[in-house]
Amino acid sequence: MNEITLDDGFFNPYPKMKFSTKEEAKTFWRIMFDCEGGMMELTFSLFDFAGNKPKTSFTKHENAFHLIYPYLERQVTFGLGKGAYKKYGVLKYTADFYDRKNNVVYEIDGDGHNWELQKLKDEKRDLILELEFGIKTIRFSNYDVEKMMLKRIREVGLVGEFFPGTK
Repeated sequence: MNEITLDDGFFNPYPKMKFSTKEEAKTFWRIMFDCEGGMMELTFSLFDFAGNKPKTSFTKHENAFHLIYPYLERQVTFGLGKGAYKKYGVLKYTADFYDRKNNVVYEIDGDGHNWELQKLKDEKRDLILELEFGIKTIRFSNYDVEKMMLKRIREVGLVGEFFPGTK
């Protein structure tokens, strides 16, 4: 299979991704574009609406992950209770996604999580959630989410939906 990259002459936000066809690349780009807010977000970024730009609390990759796993709870806060600040230096943690049935937190980590200090903070957070609530934490990088999205696009044959007659 010939693999292609998404290169339309502009900045490529997905340089690591490899696609089977141009249609697959365009389908992937379209879904990720919509996860970032789509045309509405682009419009707000191009024009100044006197500070009335709507605020979104989710990243593009969190929105993509949510499309893949819509049954997971989003932005769940875990309060650590009285004495937590003295014990841990924090009062609460907010998880990107929570699977209550399996007691698992899923975190989507952007590039900022590659720094050593942030890795230590993440390890501390994961350990506290394990100690206090018995919650296991699974972390995915943005690139992991992109690979999951491409896999799902291939699994459900979504390319044919956007480009009839292609696979």
